[in-house]
Amino acid sequence: MTYEGFKQNVMMARRSIVYRHRQYASLFAVCIIGICVSLFGIFLVRGMVQSLRGKARIYYGGDYVFMGGVDEANFQQFEPELIVDKLKTVFDKNAKISIRFDKDARNASLYYNGKSSLLKTIKGIDFSDEEDLLSEFNYTSGSYKNAGEAGDVLISENIARQLGIKVGDTISLMIEDYNDFLNTTQCTVKAVFLDSSVFGMYTVYMDRKSLNKVYGFPESQADRFCIRFPGSTGRVREAQALQTKLEGLFKMHELVKDKDSYYDDMKSDEPFSESIFALIPLTANLQEVQFLIDAMRTISLFVIVILVTIIAAGISSTYRVLIMKRITEIGTYKAIGMTRRRLIGMITQEVLIMILAGCAGGFILAVLISYLSGFIDLSFIPAFDMFLTNGRLNPDISLLHVAVIGIVVGVTTLLSVLFSVRNALAISPAQALAVTE
Repeated sequence: MTYEGFKQNVMMARRSIVYRHRQYASLFAVCIIGICVSLFGIFLVRGMVQSLRGKARIYYGGDYVFMGGVDEANFQQFEPELIVDKLKTVFDKNAKISIRFDKDARNASLYYNGKSSLLKTIKGIDFSDEEDLLSEFNYTSGSYKNAGEAGDVLISENIARQLGIKVGDTISLMIEDYNDFLNTTQCTVKAVFLDSSVFGMYTVYMDRKSLNKVYGFPESQADRFCIRFPGSTGRVREAQALQTKLEGLFKMHELVKDKDSYYDDMKSDEPFSESIFALIPLTANLQEVQFLIDAMRTISLFVIVILVTIIAAGISSTYRVLIMKRITEIGTYKAIGMTRRRLIGMITQEVLIMILAGCAGGFILAVLISYLSGFIDLSFIPAFDMFLTNGRLNPDISLLHVAVIGIVVGVTTLLSVLFSVRNALAISPAQALAVTE
């Protein structure tokens, strides 16, 4: 088809849509609503997963955790700086490496004015080394910038509310130390962060040296090294290559897809004869909630498939009726010499114009709904906060997915329409002109 022929087809298709705008209104509505719901579902799931990964990165310290020991109860007495120096030779220069000591705090409690709060985890960190992560918290009061001295802690809003404390208050931490004795220490609350998810509700971030002291370890003690890349939300594709490099420097456990595989070996009745290290990607730390991510993606895909099917079926069935009403018009075109290919091109362009308009309208509507959804505070929903950003939904708009959905809808709709009208286009001019609309 020449350029002039294509141009004429476009003009004819546009006139046909304008002339039959009432008939096309229902098709456009089906297309725009289907595209809108599909895109908003994708944006929403992407935003929820991104929020979960962001919270997990703070909780686990980044994209990778490097840790090791002989068994669960006897961690290697690390020289942290030496370990960090070796890790810097493996990870690129943009990677940030921080030292942590994580304490299972289910036998620990915080006390203030006769009130107590149970804990889940105490994260012993060096505040100055993790400013990039701590800055991602949503603080209800105080700031991580004020922390850094011995005994400084950051606590969740849930703990602060239970104990009735505020920034600047001194609280007591009672913990069961390495020798199973109860120790207490005084802590100063420097900031309160909002996170009611499984990663933050009963979590305390504390100066690492102070935690080591109350736990009965030397101040330099560490049980893990956290590696992260700027701007990353879970960069793990190169895990195997990093594992190979680390094997040249450390006695390494095999690369695991689930952190429990390594922990189970640490808890076994036969401890390692020497310290065995493991590289644990963020995805391996998220296996406990991976089924939720998979479920959301599966449901989203199922809804999209249903909607695309409805769009294709709705447009093709409606178009079949429209074509039957245009038999006389088609016969006239064929009588004046318009070829079958030209007719197919005109009909195809009608459908494409409608699909493009529907996709554009659906995308704009999906973006608008995504924007408005960010004003709804959903932090009151138990355990749902892991999918929220600052207590609100934060849909992640992806132009790639817009293009994919548009192509899928376009192709499936065109195929269904052409399948529906093939018989009408095969009719002879005499037969077509004899039909009364």
